[in-house]
Amino acid sequence: MELNQALTKVNETPIATITFKYKTAQRRFWDRVLWDRLQQNSPVYDGDVIRTAPQSEATVYFTDGNIMELYENTLAQLYLKDDGASIDFSQGDISVITSAKGMQIKAGNSLVKIEEGTSVAAGKALSSQNTDEVFKVLVQSGSVALEAGDTVQNITSGNAVAFSPVGTLLDVPQLSVISPAPNARVLNHTKENLPISFDWVSSENVEKVTLQLAEDTGFSSIVTEVTIDNEKQYTLPVSSGTTWWRLFVGTPEEFTTDTLVESGKLQVLHAPSPELVVPAPGYQIRYRTKQPAIRFIWTENDWATSYQLEIADNSEMKNPVINQRSPQASSIISSLSEGTWYWRVTPFYTILNTGLASPSTVSSFVISKSGDLQAPELLLPVVEGLVNTRNPDTEDS
Repeated sequence: MELNQALTKVNETPIATITFKYKTAQRRFWDRVLWDRLQQNSPVYDGDVIRTAPQSEATVYFTDGNIMELYENTLAQLYLKDDGASIDFSQGDISVITSAKGMQIKAGNSLVKIEEGTSVAAGKALSSQNTDEVFKVLVQSGSVALEAGDTVQNITSGNAVAFSPVGTLLDVPQLSVISPAPNARVLNHTKENLPISFDWVSSENVEKVTLQLAEDTGFSSIVTEVTIDNEKQYTLPVSSGTTWWRLFVGTPEEFTTDTLVESGKLQVLHAPSPELVVPAPGYQIRYRTKQPAIRFIWTENDWATSYQLEIADNSEMKNPVINQRSPQASSIISSLSEGTWYWRVTPFYTILNTGLASPSTVSSFVISKSGDLQAPELLLPVVEGLVNTRNPDTEDS
């Protein structure tokens, strides 16, 4: 029986931290049988086994700077050695970005040594005959060294290889997609469909390829289909939500169950800029003696992990007097004096290591000191769906 508990080790130093967005991830200590339901920013220890459930994704930040994404239904054991992080990969799909130290991935009898500054997508896939599950590695940038039995091979950016279940290095695929990654997530800060560039490499004898987008993993509902001649890049507008894509050699009429297919899932995440709600634009806040405590409220989206609030005395937001990070879509500031103040909010995204992106517009409000108190309802703005009460600290007793 599995128990969901939050566990830590007091006598060990973590090798990484883990965050997740969809549902959750679980961790099992190497010397335990219980699975631990992880919280945001939970510590990960040497030898921990991490697994993700359906529709669950997680990001592991190693202390040596390496980063690993685990997609749904993935199982991997994590280690940290002197020469970098090491992953014992069992199932699912992962992607890694290496830092100044490299990383290695072990899958059965196959070993992938990833150089520093390299991006790699790896996972289990069907062979070209769609019969046996193989371990596939796509080098998006940088280079890796592959060891399979007595065979050692270097693979550089834009190439992919596959290993058989027993670790035999298979022929280089006829077609390999460089971008997007098999489980790519992309932030869309607009209301429009987002242009997505599909890039691939292919052998010299490939003249036509077909790109399909569908609403389901079985491609029973294809929304876009295009056949491309003698090109290795094509851009399509993709709507927000989850889209499945596949690329194969030939035309749709030539497609059979034996056709070599490159496929993946693309999530376009609608992440609009925040809208500033309180204080309303141009709102005036009056006080007599004590500086008021002002509540700032803005809209949020599902993908930001925190928000940076900036307040300045100029509309260009130079040298802000307030520059703070908030995990929620609100904050209370009580250190502002008289004057006209300008503010904006910028979301912070851990997805794709984006960081701060797509700030709000700049809004302003006025704080003035008055000898006469205003009516209580004018002390703080009233917003639909929100009730504000007076702050007694802003008045004289």
